[in-house]
Amino acid sequence: MQRSLGWLAVIGALAVVPSVACGGDDDDNGTGPGNEVTLEDLAGTWDANEVTFQSLDNPLILFDLVALGGSLALTVQADGSYSATLQAPGEAPETETGSVAVVGDRIVLTVDGVPGSVAFDFTLAGNTLTMVTEEEGFDFDGDDVNDPARLTLVMVRRS
Repeated sequence: MQRSLGWLAVIGALAVVPSVACGGDDDDNGTGPGNEVTLEDLAGTWDANEVTFQSLDNPLILFDLVALGGSLALTVQADGSYSATLQAPGEAPETETGSVAVVGDRIVLTVDGVPGSVAFDFTLAGNTLTMVTEEEGFDFDGDDVNDPARLTLVMVRRS
């Protein structure tokens, strides 16, 4: 990856889901016209049941963090701050903090101390948040060079 979860675009840790945008869903249970999502809607703790990196050069290449035993928890505060803890298999947990904003039909994450931000297309349907970006890279072949990738996060709000 290019940065840390700026990452929610998740560190170089470790189902193909199509790219999801929130503009076309007209139902009243999710995002879409007339259903503007606010930070208050995202406030809470979310547990990832999918964290995948899919190669943009070869869509058959997929890295699935959760299937390998990893985890990701994201906590969003209504004031626009967040913390995220990533547990890669066999690694110590890593936590980052930053700010989150809803800008039109995108969620934008900015990691504290890291220049730039990452924007995700998203859907929010009930207690399931799906975020997708192609602004991250992932080293699929272990050559220390990030390859273009689609990062998909599917998270469920804790009750």
